[in-house]
Amino acid sequence: MSGWPVISVVLLGIACVYVVVACYTWRRRSVPGLAAYTGIIAAGSLYLGGYACELAPACAAYVAWCENVTFLGALLFPPLIMCVFADFTGHERWLPRWLRFALFGFAALDIMSKLTDHWHGLTHRTITLEPRGSWNSFSITPGPLYWVTNGYVLTAMVFALFAVAHTWPHANRIFRRQLAAVTVSIMIPASAHLWRLSGYSPWGSLDLVPFAIPPGMLILAWTVWHDRFAGHTPIARNRVLAMMRDAIVVADPAHRVADLNPAAAQLLRVYELDAVGQPLAQVLARWPDLLELTRLDENRRLEIAAPPPAETVWDADWRRLTEDGRHRGFLLNLRDVTERRRAEQQLHQLLTSRTRELREATARALSAGAEEQDRIGQELHDTVCPELIGIVRQAELLALQGTTDEAVNQRLRDLAALAGNASRRVRDLSHLLARPDVAHTQFEDLLYAQLHQLEQTLGLTCELAIDHEFPAPTPEASGHLLRIIREAVVNAARHAGARRVWVDCVQQGGCVTISVSNDGRPLSDGVVSSDGLGFRQMRMRAELLDATLVLRATATGAVMELSFAAVPAASSTATPVAT
Repeated sequence: MSGWPVISVVLLGIACVYVVVACYTWRRRSVPGLAAYTGIIAAGSLYLGGYACELAPACAAYVAWCENVTFLGALLFPPLIMCVFADFTGHERWLPRWLRFALFGFAALDIMSKLTDHWHGLTHRTITLEPRGSWNSFSITPGPLYWVTNGYVLTAMVFALFAVAHTWPHANRIFRRQLAAVTVSIMIPASAHLWRLSGYSPWGSLDLVPFAIPPGMLILAWTVWHDRFAGHTPIARNRVLAMMRDAIVVADPAHRVADLNPAAAQLLRVYELDAVGQPLAQVLARWPDLLELTRLDENRRLEIAAPPPAETVWDADWRRLTEDGRHRGFLLNLRDVTERRRAEQQLHQLLTSRTRELREATARALSAGAEEQDRIGQELHDTVCPELIGIVRQAELLALQGTTDEAVNQRLRDLAALAGNASRRVRDLSHLLARPDVAHTQFEDLLYAQLHQLEQTLGLTCELAIDHEFPAPTPEASGHLLRIIREAVVNAARHAGARRVWVDCVQQGGCVTISVSNDGRPLSDGVVSSDGLGFRQMRMRAELLDATLVLRATATGAVMELSFAAVPAASSTATPVAT
């Protein structure tokens, strides 16, 4: 290389630096756009290396081969430039995979044409080597494909500038500096190439691109060091929106569409670029629920169903956008909640089914218990009562016949009295265990009869007050209510020693309340135990009535309150229900 010009050595050195930079950026290729930019750096290295070899004194064949390497690097610039700016600005959807293959396919065809140019001359009709002292110069006669290639370069530049202009208003300060650095580092060499083609270059046919590449590289190096371009690149707003599954629509204060992401365009069946600037009412014409939601200028949120034939459900969130207290526009966020709604419906159906099964099982258990109580009561009435009465008669007969021992006669009379009391208690108990005839007797009459029976059995006084607006419950509800009231009165007598019990049945509006209070002993801790079997059965019956059962201590005893919605009056054709 001792005979090479200084410029060739310098360009080769810069090409080697480009290779090192390409290796560095390739390791961070996950940054949007950096993989394609690595390709540009590698293409620049080919271009500089080939051009450096062209300038060195050598034979024409060697120079032609070096010129092909230079042309290869130049043809890789246009598709890589478009890929860089599409990815870096978040507009990768502008260049889908098939279009990228097409761009690189065109470059490959152009390269093949250049390699076979000595046969057809489509790229360069003639290339004349003009030695100038220690380095070479060229003069070319361009062919038709040469101008097509330059048009390809110009198209790439226009695409890059358009992507930057579209992204710039929404970019933050760091991202704008990075956009500017990438743009300048690429546009300086491209502008130098166009300047030479225009014929206004003071250096004539001298290729200025190799000399314009290093300044662009210095600018990019400053960005890498100052803004951590290769280590931390802010993701553009468009890239974030494009990746979001939620449908996002941004409207200005006049309710015109300012922006929307691909998910929103697909959902609303509009073309993204055509929708921008259109009235929101026109874009949402197929969604009447969304139109109603977005008419107002206040924050609102609701779930809506998509228009037929779609069977999806969307969570629509309409928000005002403000900045520094000023109204800037609106944001409509649509999130697909179909799966969540289906899961909720399935869960609700499952819960309803299990609740119904539990209620049915509870009703069957209570009915079986009632049947068993009725059977026991019947057995007591039919067997134990007659036998006790027989004992009473026998004891009385023996006492009348008399014996010489007066003590024995007195014991016989006491035995007759005890047996008589036991017979009455067993009879009262059998009456309490018997199921009331809820199918043919009104609830009020049954309640009066039950309280009268409890007075006789428990030796207390019961006072009943029934509101004239109190509705007649159904036979099934009547059975449950009678059982609950009976259990409350029995507990007051047995556990609190109550001598008076007050039962009130009232209706206020659509709510029915039954309260049972007593004058029994107040609880020392003020807490009513709810662990007993009787209370658990009361609570089970209350749940079957969809009622609220409250048991609380008072200063003079305890009170039980049962509240539920008014039950429709019983039908005359109602069938008996086991209670």
